[in-house]
Amino acid sequence: MHLTLIKEFLIHKGASVTEGKQEFMVQLTEELDRKYMNRPYYWHYRDATFQKGEPARVFISMNSTEDPPSVDKITHSHPVFQSLVQSAHEEAGFYKFYEKPAVQHVHVKLYPWLFFHGESEFTPPGPESLWTIQAMSLTTGTLQSQDDIPFNDNLSGLIPENCTLSIPVISFEHAISRLITHTEMAIRNKINTERLEESKSYDVRMHTPSAGIIYRLVP
Repeated sequence: MHLTLIKEFLIHKGASVTEGKQEFMVQLTEELDRKYMNRPYYWHYRDATFQKGEPARVFISMNSTEDPPSVDKITHSHPVFQSLVQSAHEEAGFYKFYEKPAVQHVHVKLYPWLFFHGESEFTPPGPESLWTIQAMSLTTGTLQSQDDIPFNDNLSGLIPENCTLSIPVISFEHAISRLITHTEMAIRNKINTERLEESKSYDVRMHTPSAGIIYRLVP
């Protein structure tokens, strides 16, 4: 999901994206390079000498395969990747994606899932902040955490061909309420076992939370 979100964000910001299966090549704009690539001296020199700069070309991937030649590789653990995810979430606000079936010519039904995610903060300060993603089926009420969400980053911003959308059974308000409770429990469970009892005294708050609907192949 993060790859799709980053890809849509970069395209929206004017970057040129060449898409692969689980990765993509990006020609950044000058604005994106200045903001995310941490090259202040390069751009300061270009500005001071009135020269046109050359924005970076990067390879964004979820795995650690061999880097393509002559480009910077950005994986999920890279600070630039995390910054792009946060910016995409903040700008997207509420998003909507559709899971693409493996066989396009077969008619399938897609089912709505509500996703809720953000970075947790604790008051008073103590445990490190944690990034979490939780999802709930608006058809069955099934809850899933980020490690349990089975589909790959095979998402589209448009309804795929030969797909129809199932109508939600569970109200959005009820789903949000359950997801917030489920998210707080998941955050506490992620804290180290020896600090679990101590964590009960902390106030958990979501920093820059966002939510969205993903229509999936599973109800």
